[in-house]
Amino acid sequence: MKSDSIAVLGASTLPAKTFQTAMARTLPTVRLHLFGGSEIVLTATEDSADFIQPESPEALEEFPLWVDFTAARKQPLNPGTCRLLHSGAAVPPPGPEPVHILFNPERLFDRTILAAPHPAVSVILRLMHGQKLQGLRHAHATILLSTSEEGQEGHDELFNQTLGLINTQSAKSKIYKEQISFNLIPELDSAAVERLIMEMDAFFPKGLFHPPHLARAGVFFGTLMALDFSFASPEERGAFSTALKARPIFKWESKHHHGLIKAVQTDAIHVSISREEGNSLQLWIATDALSTGMAWNLTGLVEHFFQNYKTN
Repeated sequence: MKSDSIAVLGASTLPAKTFQTAMARTLPTVRLHLFGGSEIVLTATEDSADFIQPESPEALEEFPLWVDFTAARKQPLNPGTCRLLHSGAAVPPPGPEPVHILFNPERLFDRTILAAPHPAVSVILRLMHGQKLQGLRHAHATILLSTSEEGQEGHDELFNQTLGLINTQSAKSKIYKEQISFNLIPELDSAAVERLIMEMDAFFPKGLFHPPHLARAGVFFGTLMALDFSFASPEERGAFSTALKARPIFKWESKHHHGLIKAVQTDAIHVSISREEGNSLQLWIATDALSTGMAWNLTGLVEHFFQNYKTN
């Protein structure tokens, strides 16, 4: 096996390109071999990467680790077939088959499968990493997702609908259940909400996070989240808030709330406090969950894997 390389499937999708950028920044010594999908036309635009056509799947067996972006993420994870992991979790060494990090849980192979969480959950994991939860009674998240979660197809549908509506044409919907342009689409009792509930219960004490409110927004990039925490006492709320503010990975906004454009341009997690009194702490978060959540988590998994892999 190529011990210093990984295979990236669906390499021309938007999440995969975000992951490639993060890898070049944080793990430049790991070589990425980029595979497309049957619906993807690849163009070799980066000299530092190998672009390999998918007609030779046996080539994948050369790599100890796969990161797979190729399927539409529409179904909740099955705990019986996938292990939920984030970058704080231990990654097992490879066995006779390559280890498979699955970004989209709809693709299930008869091999070792590691499932990375939803990008929004990854942002919450990053926010909560290392925080003491003893005094936290419950939490609730309201999440607004952009079309970037659906990749290029989502972007194309938003662009085409917007262009058509400006030219007084009807909006045609293919990816989304209704018009996404100039609209917010709530997700009610959907597989996406089920997945978020299952993942939050997997990473945090079961029932700590109430079922989230989820909506699709007619914007191209970014994720907006409102997080509402309830504590057993004002003292425990204050200790949690103080520890959170001391962490340098967030940009704290004390005077105003940043919108998505600023958050995406700066590639940071912008956090502001909407309410902090009594037992309650409410946070407003603006970020690009693909880069600050998904890519952060996946590069962490890859780093943990190779630390383990090289010592066995």
